[in-house]
Amino acid sequence: MTQWSDEQIIAYLDGKLDMEQGRALHRDRQHDPELDNYITSMEIDTTELTVAGDELLQGAPDFAFEKSPDRMPVWRQTAMAASILAVFGLGFLTSWLLPSDSSPPTNWLQAVAEYQMLYSGETLVLLEKNADQRGREVAQIGRKLDIILARSDLNVDGLTYKRGQLLNYENKPLVQFAYLDEDNIPVAFCIIKRGVKPDQKLADKAMLAGQNAVTWSKGQFGFVVIGKKDPATLNKYAKQLKARMASL
Repeated sequence: MTQWSDEQIIAYLDGKLDMEQGRALHRDRQHDPELDNYITSMEIDTTELTVAGDELLQGAPDFAFEKSPDRMPVWRQTAMAASILAVFGLGFLTSWLLPSDSSPPTNWLQAVAEYQMLYSGETLVLLEKNADQRGREVAQIGRKLDIILARSDLNVDGLTYKRGQLLNYENKPLVQFAYLDEDNIPVAFCIIKRGVKPDQKLADKAMLAGQNAVTWSKGQFGFVVIGKKDPATLNKYAKQLKARMASL
């Protein structure tokens, strides 16, 4: 087993270790409890942040989404809920995000589309993190899928990376990486980990919750790039990301 230096471990945690070395360290960590404990001790403790977010949500307005003349419009309530979740990093694909008379999503792509529909450019503009914070965020989220991602793996020409968050769809880990284009239009790149299935090439999906999307799959991972952009532009973004994900 490789002897890993503190510098390499920190690079792994910050999403700066190259993918080959990152995978090797991740494998060693899974088979060496002592190494795993040491790496865990070096990770940033986000417990206090999560607790603070929970306390703020408890004091937030009641988002029951029941139609009533005494309540604010459903779309405004929904947008407010999405903004709170985006700011505090608490991402959930659950029915409480949707109006009470909405049908549950029929598949993960529809769930992603309905969630993405709640974002506005203003929501993502508020999110400001430095390069180190974004690198660590990407690395932490990737490890939840048992993949090694560096911040540079998510570079897309024409898009500005804003944030990543870990979601869940039917007990399957799903991650969302959010971007803004030059016109502050939100675009998302999502990855779901599910059972191994035949690989699928890039495919356009029109009008998912009013948005276009491009999907593909590789092994146990499904991918989608989605937003209110024309299919040709989304396809251009998807090709760049697909090339970067080729070694998964």
